[in-house]
Amino acid sequence: MKYKILFNRDKCIGTKSCLVSHLFSFYENDNKAQLSNNPRCTEIVIDLDEKQVEKLVLAAENCPVNVIGVLKETNDGYMPLVSTEITFNGAKVIHAYYDDLKEFVMDENGYFLIRILPETKEIEIGHCSKTNKIDIIIRGKNPREIYQTALKEGLITRMDHAAYLGKELQKAFDALSFGLKYVQDDELKKDG
Repeated sequence: MKYKILFNRDKCIGTKSCLVSHLFSFYENDNKAQLSNNPRCTEIVIDLDEKQVEKLVLAAENCPVNVIGVLKETNDGYMPLVSTEITFNGAKVIHAYYDDLKEFVMDENGYFLIRILPETKEIEIGHCSKTNKIDIIIRGKNPREIYQTALKEGLITRMDHAAYLGKELQKAFDALSFGLKYVQDDELKKDG
């Protein structure tokens, strides 16, 4: 299994608590740990077995200044096992992860069914406040005019729902523009 290890060496205070993991060594010149025998290395992706992961998580959890991050590769990217405060040029770096099965929350106002109308070069969204019963239809030529209309009509209460609608509308627009098949929530495919 692949894991991503993040290490903020600048904030390391040299307690050596990370040495329980074979991935860290101690650099005597400045009394700080280093990742993978390279003092400038801040991130690696590596295959680890279960015992190695246990030691790595222990190393990260025992670090008193929280400078070791451990992320497990999944189908959706990397899922944090132990998060850390990694910075790059003064900006905090956050590794994105989302689990739809655990984190999805339905918008209290309902949801949208989206399709393209190739004959008129339009995108159509049908708003459903009850299961698969469309109560409002919005048609337009581009994503912005459609999602702005949905917002003006008060059809969206959640920011994640607005982001989802924008993503799907852009996919529908791309499908219309490039003659691709559009199916809501699927990847774009060549038509036919």
